[in-house]
Amino acid sequence: MDYKTVDHGAKYPSGGDEIEMVFNWLEKRNAGKPRRDVYIMGNSAGAAHVMTWLFEPAYDETVKRLTAGQGDLKLKGASAVGGPFRWYYKDMTDTFLQSILVNYYGDETEVDKNAPTEVAKRAIDSLGGSINKTRPPILVAVSEFDPEYLRKSGRLLAGK
Repeated sequence: MDYKTVDHGAKYPSGGDEIEMVFNWLEKRNAGKPRRDVYIMGNSAGAAHVMTWLFEPAYDETVKRLTAGQGDLKLKGASAVGGPFRWYYKDMTDTFLQSILVNYYGDETEVDKNAPTEVAKRAIDSLGGSINKTRPPILVAVSEFDPEYLRKSGRLLAGK
């Protein structure tokens, strides 16, 4: 799938909205057929969108239903590869990227508040031990060739 960019009016959490639309489409196409196992994977900005969809409260109902296999699809796993899971906004020297982030998230505080690491942390804190029952297994991967801020944010998201 492709997703709307900031140049085309994307605002947080539109990346999650687009993933939600894909799963709605898949559910309609598979209605009445044998249940199918599905996996979701996002790379780079797509990885941030996957984490937004998995943990932003707006998508809880769908994520929980798919993870439980209540319907024609069962979400078996997710992977987020090389994603910007935390922006370290105040440390940035790239003013162009800062302007994109503010345009997408709203303002400086929203950039930090809605980083995938923070959205996931809030969801985990609120769900406690039931998080393992309401979310699929998640693989977080970064490459040794990714920029340091991506590697750092990947470790943070993975709890390392």
